[in-house]
Amino acid sequence: MKECPTCGRASSGTSDWCTCGEYVGIDDDLPEQGPDPSFVAPSRLRLTPIGAGSGVLEVEPGFSETRRLRIRNQGETTETFRLHVNEQVAPWTTIDPPQVHLNPWGRGEPYEADVTITVAPPREPDVAPGGHPLSIVVTLADGDGEAVAEHHERLVIRPFSELVAELRPEVRRAFWATTFHLGVANAGNIADDYVVEPEPADTVDVVPATRSATVPVGEARATPVRVQARGWTLRGHAVTHPFRVHIRSDAAGDISVAGRLVQRPLFPTLRWAIPILLLLVAGGGAWALATRVTPGHTFLPSNAYAPTASPEPVDTPTPTETPAPTETATPTETPTPTETPTPTDTPTPDQVPPFTEYQAQMAAADAAITYNGGEYVDEEAATCQDTGSDDVWECDVIVPYYDENDDMQTCIITLDVWPEPNLGFDSDLVDGSLCPPDALVTD
Repeated sequence: MKECPTCGRASSGTSDWCTCGEYVGIDDDLPEQGPDPSFVAPSRLRLTPIGAGSGVLEVEPGFSETRRLRIRNQGETTETFRLHVNEQVAPWTTIDPPQVHLNPWGRGEPYEADVTITVAPPREPDVAPGGHPLSIVVTLADGDGEAVAEHHERLVIRPFSELVAELRPEVRRAFWATTFHLGVANAGNIADDYVVEPEPADTVDVVPATRSATVPVGEARATPVRVQARGWTLRGHAVTHPFRVHIRSDAAGDISVAGRLVQRPLFPTLRWAIPILLLLVAGGGAWALATRVTPGHTFLPSNAYAPTASPEPVDTPTPTETPAPTETATPTETPTPTETPTPTDTPTPDQVPPFTEYQAQMAAADAAITYNGGEYVDEEAATCQDTGSDDVWECDVIVPYYDENDDMQTCIITLDVWPEPNLGFDSDLVDGSLCPPDALVTD
């Protein structure tokens, strides 16, 4: 009879194994005797954790934790053992090595092996926080799948907060003010609260429609953001006003998105500013003459004037008898002023000056917006070349569009652009075959 080195119990002398699972061997000189009725036969496999363990494994999504186990073959034959984990955590759990080949303990190495269980849940909203069972099951490689040993622990998934923000579009073009859309998605595994705070800017006012919101797990919230320039750009090139919006959360921290308002000039060139200013001056002068008050007169309604006063001028058809001025058809014979269509040849260079390459790029960018559903197109996205025919430029323009998953994509269209007297420019879609049919508006 031998004493167990692990628990100190004396062996029954009828088995190589102690009741605690430790191998003790038997004395060859002991007489044979029946089994002890209080003896419980040990498992053919011993599975024990290595190191201190509380039976609880905590892990944050996006990170990993490990547990090491030692397997000892306490059976009578050499076996190959396979290790598995329960289905709930199997997608993000690995076992290294997944199977071991062991001899019986005491009959030559290897009779035991160490395995490492790694739990690495992804940082995704569908990994719910809280407790989950973690079961390591050992089966025979050539068996029927019945477990020969099991180890159970409690896996605790920690909560995490993560917000993702996007400003659509990042750039908009307007004369004075426009609206952007701020989207905030919850990529964490718990609901989150956030506050929208625009960063103070020198040249624009940024006003979100909603200052705070709560976004559930796996969902998103959209907020219109009004961006308004603090002044007008009368003429010259467009002016870019950058701005930034912060999204603050106690749990997820602070994130920010940036955008740009490209302010168009009211009069891109002086050839439009001068006629409009002249019209304004002429209109103002006409209004001043129409409303001028002469001394001794006051403004009265039209029906306040006596209608009897008007017949006297009506009795003066005598001026009608003076056809002498009518005979001055001689001036009518002076079609020489009428023959001044020669100036009519000159307006074309003055009213419609030839396009420069930069003007063609700006025209192509503006025209492309009508084909891609209104998304902003920067003039730098247009590459133009002069066709040499009536100031027509052929431009390849990279245009953005949203696919069926609401993700922004880009494609290339080809436009012809040319100057027009009253419109500034006109355009025609030459080729849109490089874009999906749903990406373009051609009606």
